[in-house]
Amino acid sequence: MPEILKLSILRRSLNQNEVKDGLLVDVNDTISVNQKLFSLNNNINNDVYSPVRAHIESINYETGTIIGREIQDYSIDPVEIKICEYLDIKPKNILGYMEKKIGDFVRKGDLLAQVFPRKRVYSNYSGYIKEINNKTGNITVCYDKQPYELLSLSYGKVTKIINNKDIYIAIEAVKLDGKIGFGRDVGGELTLLSSKNSCFSDFLTDKIIYKNHVNYDDVIIFIEKRIKGLICNTISYDTIKMILKKHIGVALTGNEDIPFSIIILNSFSNKPCVENDTLLNDYKGKYTLLRPFTQIRAGVTRPDIFLFRK
Repeated sequence: MPEILKLSILRRSLNQNEVKDGLLVDVNDTISVNQKLFSLNNNINNDVYSPVRAHIESINYETGTIIGREIQDYSIDPVEIKICEYLDIKPKNILGYMEKKIGDFVRKGDLLAQVFPRKRVYSNYSGYIKEINNKTGNITVCYDKQPYELLSLSYGKVTKIINNKDIYIAIEAVKLDGKIGFGRDVGGELTLLSSKNSCFSDFLTDKIIYKNHVNYDDVIIFIEKRIKGLICNTISYDTIKMILKKHIGVALTGNEDIPFSIIILNSFSNKPCVENDTLLNDYKGKYTLLRPFTQIRAGVTRPDIFLFRK
């Protein structure tokens, strides 16, 4: 997933011109760990450094946000790094000079050990420190996590594969735009609940649910029934805040860790709006994909609902 780097950690608010003046990187740049991304008026208190290696995909100057995709070129083979040889110290003293401990995750470019202020050893690899050997003076770094499966969330045809990493899938579906979304991409069978339907049974489990207006009591039931996703026209802001356990951010939503994904079609409201679910009626019982990611203000991106005939 993209690693989001926010310049909002600066000590004072900035306008768009100040953000542009201070940025030291641009879209499509590749950045390294600890690379300086931002500096304004030679004030070190304003400097911002990258915590990851990443490829910059976009920059929102209004919110001062860099969005980058982390570079994950980890080796699964154990690698030994000769700490004591580089620092010219005795192996039995290695722990006294280490900046990391066994079990720490280190990225390429991270400081591993030093004899202050003259000598430093930086990691050429990303992974977990598996061993610190006080007899050889070496440490072992290995990324021992097994790759995870990434399942397709849509029916379609693979049209392109780039560098064995990016897959393009052509789909046949009706796209419905939402106003704002929360949670992760998720797909499932679409089930429609009318405003008069107060009988929620186990048939809701693992379904994508549509309900015109959703209140707090509905949410409690949806959590108990373990639905996958929710489409609604209106929902109160207090109910959303209860689900998120925080106020909504001003720039980006989506990918939150919540019980089920949500896409709102109309607005935040304590009352239902006039219901118009004609299109959704045509796809009742069909596979539906929710993509909740939303970016508001500059460069608006709205959440998507894809309705499949299958």
